[in-house]
Amino acid sequence: MKNKTKNSFLKLLILILLSLNCISCTGDEGTVDPQQPDPLEAISHKKFKVVGYFNGLTRGGVTPDYYNLRDIPEGVDIVNLFHRFSGLCNLKRGDRAPGATGEDAKTLTEIVNDIQYLKSKGTIVVQTQFLNEIFENYKDERKTIKFQNTPEDYDAYAKKVSDSLNKWGFDGIDLDLEPGYSTTGIDSNDWDLYVQAFAKYFGPKSKSGKLLIIDTNVGLSELKLSQETLTKISSIYIQDYWGSEAYTDGKIDGYVQAGFPKGRIMLISADFEAAYSSTDSSQGPLRLKQYYTSPKYQSKVGGYGAYGFNFDKKLDYKYYQEMIVKLKTY
Repeated sequence: MKNKTKNSFLKLLILILLSLNCISCTGDEGTVDPQQPDPLEAISHKKFKVVGYFNGLTRGGVTPDYYNLRDIPEGVDIVNLFHRFSGLCNLKRGDRAPGATGEDAKTLTEIVNDIQYLKSKGTIVVQTQFLNEIFENYKDERKTIKFQNTPEDYDAYAKKVSDSLNKWGFDGIDLDLEPGYSTTGIDSNDWDLYVQAFAKYFGPKSKSGKLLIIDTNVGLSELKLSQETLTKISSIYIQDYWGSEAYTDGKIDGYVQAGFPKGRIMLISADFEAAYSSTDSSQGPLRLKQYYTSPKYQSKVGGYGAYGFNFDKKLDYKYYQEMIVKLKTY
């Protein structure tokens, strides 16, 4: 009996030691990175989100200055900075040159400081990335394209973007997938692979706490993203600056029917850069209002916004202030 007890004890001790040894051998490779907080959770209490594309990020020195990030009003939840990754990479750090005006008046340091200012107010800030810009960032010293359409190269590019945006303090990436415009040079069969590559570093399945937003002007049947890929996307922005409601529905409904949460679909229904002064309800500020006050679209989407919303600074953000106040009443 004593021998049996002794043997059982020895077996148990050996098992414990083996378990401890296995744990110690895993090292860094065996550790699992904890899930970082999703930025959207901070605004999940809001039934409808206010979003928008800030255009002309590096411009400055104009009057009125509708390129100043610090003028964005309280209540704008997500700001999508529409400036290409290659352009940001080429900006210099340091202070702005005295009297600098025009396209590259601002420095990267100034932009990073402005991003941190917005984030200190609780605003989510992401950077918009053209799908086909991958070619510009894969050129050698002779400006020869060395990029290949392979999952390995997609992943390498996504990693490069992730490293830079983390350094600059962005809350995520917004991939612009507009067939015939921002997709030149990449076969439509590769769009899903491209998004999957970014989903390793951004989005709800990456554990990074960084958003993966897809913005597009077409429905799911044309974009052809897989069901698996949809689960890795934080939010979908529908570009819809003109056209009928049937045209709008055709863009939205496929994503909802595929199971994408409608609360994470944002309807970008106006182009303030091109049509800010329009008095026609088919475009510009009146179109934006028509959609965000529509019960039909309140049942289809979770937020609203405009492209070039910073041009609303011309009237001290009159139309955006109205939208922010109105959406709080629903």
